[in-house]
Amino acid sequence: MMAWTLTFLNFVLTLVTLAFVTKACPLVCFCPAVSRIVFCDRKNLTIIPYGVPMNSVQLIMNDNQFQNPELQRLNLTRLTELEHLYLRNCGIEQIAVNAFVDLKRLKWLDLSSNRVRVIENYTFRNLNLEHLFLNDNPGITISSRAFVGLTLQGLYMHSCGLRNMGLTVFQPLNGTLKSLWLHQNDFTSFSKEWLYFLGTLSHIRLGGNPIHCNCEMSWLIHFFNRTRRTFEGGEPPSCKSPRHLQGRSFEHVADQDIRCDLPVFKNVDVIFESYKGVLTCMASGDPVPTLTWIKPNGNQEVFQPRLDENARLLDNVNEAVLYIRRPGSPHSRKYQCVAENQAGNVTLSLNIVWPQLSPISENILNEVPGVCQTLMRSLLRQAKLLKRKKRRSLNKSKCICPPKNHG
Repeated sequence: MMAWTLTFLNFVLTLVTLAFVTKACPLVCFCPAVSRIVFCDRKNLTIIPYGVPMNSVQLIMNDNQFQNPELQRLNLTRLTELEHLYLRNCGIEQIAVNAFVDLKRLKWLDLSSNRVRVIENYTFRNLNLEHLFLNDNPGITISSRAFVGLTLQGLYMHSCGLRNMGLTVFQPLNGTLKSLWLHQNDFTSFSKEWLYFLGTLSHIRLGGNPIHCNCEMSWLIHFFNRTRRTFEGGEPPSCKSPRHLQGRSFEHVADQDIRCDLPVFKNVDVIFESYKGVLTCMASGDPVPTLTWIKPNGNQEVFQPRLDENARLLDNVNEAVLYIRRPGSPHSRKYQCVAENQAGNVTLSLNIVWPQLSPISENILNEVPGVCQTLMRSLLRQAKLLKRKKRRSLNKSKCICPPKNHG
């Protein structure tokens, strides 16, 4: 009888405890007793409210505007049983690296439609998520190690204004990631390094990106046409350029439509001064070519296409400027500018013969301050020894000297 009584009392205490745990609920929120879900969306809340039951498995905070734009560990540290956390459109701009460190059971994290500026390295470390929503955060930057330590199945980063992402960002997700949504961004190209990674995914969305469909993108077009089921459910990727392919879906792009254009030199310029020179070559092509100056001794200077701060091409031409010094001998020297892209390469050769130095006239020495006379007399002696020709007047602009002091 005593054992039965103790068992009954334990049962009653358990019910009382459960009732106490589930009864607590912020006044403006709705907390169904049996579901352990807390609905606080669209309540004009400025913080995650106090009083959220500690055993809650879902917390829905969508469409509130937090007073503090930084999401911190303190906001979530008590909610260790959370499996779903919805923070869509809450005015979040920053996420502390340790914000989610206590949420070991978290499976679903929605941070979409905020103003998050950057995802710092290790922000999601030690989380085991099924879905991570970062979409609709315009201008967001993903740090190179943001996903290190994260296990993830679905990553959604559409409509973020993304223009360029190195594949290294996704490497920590190899083997677990199955869905990747990057549609409605600003990607113009993807390097062929993406081929293996995309091949491991079961669902991909790339539509709505302004992709430039030249020969560099042939691998992606072929991949799409081989694996169309992987892209089902969303807008198929299409070409923004070149003009003859504008607006055409990948499924309607034939091999003969994809091409690259051999580089063409647009301008070559040579400027000489007394003891230095400037060689400039400019070339265009599709893709924009890499330029290389090859010097007479075989040394090279390479000029990659210019990019802006978002790693986008500044224009459709490339320019290479080489600074050279006057050689010791008057013989011609050969310089080559090579323009190269995926279509091939073209070479421009220049045989450079330096113009003869103009001899210095003795008559001008008396017209310059003493500070320049020593230098000019030395140049005069060199000119006499090297050339032994009739002297010519020196243009005064060739030597920049301080004016005479007439005081």
